[in-house]
Amino acid sequence: MAFERFHRVSDMVRDIPAAELARTALRLASSRTRAGRNFLGSLIRAETKNSQLIVPAYGDAWCHPSRRDSVLRALASLSAEPGARDDATERARFAASGHFQVFGTAVTPPHSLSQSVDWGLDPVSGYRYPLKPSSKLSLQVEGRDPKYPWALGRLDHLISLGEGYWVSPLPAERAKFVQAFIFQTLDFAESNPVGQGIHWTCAMEVSLRAANLVQAYWMFSTAAEVTVQDFTHSFSTFLTQHVDFVLANLEDRGWVPNNHLIADWVGLLVVACLFPALPHRETVLEAAQAALQRGMRDQVHPDGYAFEGSVPYHRLSIELFSLALLAAKSVKLSMGDAFEGRLRRMYQVTAAYCSERGLAPQIGDNDSGRALRPSSRPSLDHGYLISLGAALFVDPPLKQNNFPFSSEAAWLLGDEGRRTHQDLTPLLGETSSKSFKAGGLHVLRGSGAVISIQAGPHGQKTVGGHNHNDQLSFELHLNGEPVIVDPGSPTYGRNPALRNQFRSTAFHNTVQIDGRELSPLPERRLFALPDRTDARLEVFKLGPEVDRLTAHHRGFGIPGISVGRTFSLHKEKFLLRVVDELWGSGTHWV
Repeated sequence: MAFERFHRVSDMVRDIPAAELARTALRLASSRTRAGRNFLGSLIRAETKNSQLIVPAYGDAWCHPSRRDSVLRALASLSAEPGARDDATERARFAASGHFQVFGTAVTPPHSLSQSVDWGLDPVSGYRYPLKPSSKLSLQVEGRDPKYPWALGRLDHLISLGEGYWVSPLPAERAKFVQAFIFQTLDFAESNPVGQGIHWTCAMEVSLRAANLVQAYWMFSTAAEVTVQDFTHSFSTFLTQHVDFVLANLEDRGWVPNNHLIADWVGLLVVACLFPALPHRETVLEAAQAALQRGMRDQVHPDGYAFEGSVPYHRLSIELFSLALLAAKSVKLSMGDAFEGRLRRMYQVTAAYCSERGLAPQIGDNDSGRALRPSSRPSLDHGYLISLGAALFVDPPLKQNNFPFSSEAAWLLGDEGRRTHQDLTPLLGETSSKSFKAGGLHVLRGSGAVISIQAGPHGQKTVGGHNHNDQLSFELHLNGEPVIVDPGSPTYGRNPALRNQFRSTAFHNTVQIDGRELSPLPERRLFALPDRTDARLEVFKLGPEVDRLTAHHRGFGIPGISVGRTFSLHKEKFLLRVVDELWGSGTHWV
């Protein structure tokens, strides 16, 4: 039962009536809502116990309408990122028209705005996931990828509509955004009953959707159409269903709980903070606070690098934990010094690996995941985090002149955050070389060069769910431009052979021996890469003229064979020297 699962996961000692948290089990067995059924009326009749309406959120919440003027001042400031306001308006218009881009692929819009969105469509294969109990859906089927409908079903485009509602000066356009928010919310709820279809197969997606729903609701809460009792009541019920579902399906049963479990609890925390009418809200708040504090300790190394083994997933982890911190601050809930200190170091890691253009190295998997707000940024543009972290933690070393106050920072922190950022003394000179040994990420910097090197244990406590066979490989960015790069990860479940090819040793600029893999690629485990390399950092020495790094590994499974690589960066006159050394005996192809 949901109640029993909740007790086991959260270690709570407070008694909760089982019926309150067990409702999800009943909903999972419910059948598809019949076509033409009145959604509002059916929910009101079926959920009479949830008759409370959402009450006003706290004014400190970043999405509360009382923050609108502050956000608009920040967006209009000359120190802010150029074009942020226009970019928000364009995204809102795009979402209101029923057009969606999922990982760069267009989802065919409905013929008219009054028709249902094709929520279950994988636009690449054309496959539509059927509306049947989510537990019976097959997710890892070659040729299909559930991540595409999942990305659409997160409903983060509702926040884009809310941003358009805030920034547009045109009453007719604002009204259009309101109508699109209401229609798409009700359309999704009607088309995707709890426990039915692809959008209820992953608790992470359900939780992030709940967080996006409640944020968007508050952005529209000054609109009369949104605050009418029928819509607000039905919205409250739908939100409560999400919370119940996540509590009953927390993703803590894997070998090593990862960002999915963090996302589960972040969504619960956001809803509990912004939805005071949530049943047993205080218990959910307390459980989420404790779980996220544990998650920060377990999933982020003390130096601030996320344990996923992937730079793009480090970005996702920062956004998840930052959203949790913002939600907690809005209700004066402390996440503790240890949580905040480690999150601050996560931002410092980002500043260490970003190039002058804000580009991150492509190390490990990359699914373009976001948690803070929708954006049209390229997936490897991480520079926006630097000004956000500087203002959020009042951290002068994170203030860098080549990174303006980002649109993310403006939307989340408002004009107060902009002024805080403006008053910080910027970092002078280049960022220095840094090593994050526990997670295997090392960065040499100087003369406009940024060399990002992978050398260390696989992520997720060596499970390697998002790792590639890239030990001792590197990326080189020069004066902000990528010069030597990692090819990335073009697919997950849709094409297992292609995914493994891009994870392979041969697809990375590192030594390969006898055509073998550094670590075997498990054929049936696309999200695992058990580490057999014993990769270690031997030397990381910073000097006035030369920074040097040496690392080695014993991969390939060949007894007595080891591989080393030394990087020497002459900082004054740009010169990068890379020397490979092999130890062992016998005859081998290299």
